Amino acid sequence: MRRLILGNIALFVILTISGITSGNSNIMSAWADKNVDEYGDIEDLSKDIDDGEVDDDSVDWGDFKKSKAFANADDEIQECVEEAEHLGDNLGDYEILECVDEYD
Repeated sequence: MRRLILGNIALFVILTISGITSGNSNIMSAWADKNVDEYGDIEDLSKDIDDGEVDDDSVDWGDFKKSKAFANADDEIQECVEEAEHLGDNLGDYEILECVDEYD
């Protein structure tokens, strides 16, 4: 009986910690709510991605393609981002960061 009680307490603690952890990640996501298509400079965007201020693993390609940051980026960066978008199911913010790091 004592093992059953200790087992239930351990399970409760694990589930509680798990809930706290997932709650914190939701809070962190709320802090990183800047939209990539609102930037005017792709280097500022890449800095904020690197700093965790932008966190979007599914960038809206249609909106980003029309953004000032994308339009003002070097041709090599634009081509890299376009290729990254076409390779996968979506465009992740980290792919933008990698392209800027590679060609900046």
